[in-house]
Amino acid sequence: LPSSDPRSSTNPANLVKTCGKCHPGASETFVKGRIHVEARPEVSPGVFAVRTFYTIFIGLLAFFFLVHIILDTKKHLSRRKKEA
Repeated sequence: LPSSDPRSSTNPANLVKTCGKCHPGASETFVKGRIHVEARPEVSPGVFAVRTFYTIFIGLLAFFFLVHIILDTKKHLSRRKKEA
């Protein structure tokens, strides 16, 4: 149902009850705020910047961790080969 329909869970009159399902204690003041913010630069540049930074940071961290494991395994196998 569209939010304009009084039976809709996203109708402004029903938001306290709807939000209260996941956010206990949600009040009229609570539902006035923006809770589920879109991470787009036009809508919320701060959220977008932080999400972009962490996406890149975690991706690079995983990449370098994988490279470290590969190089360490290669070194370990090389040492075993020399001992044999």
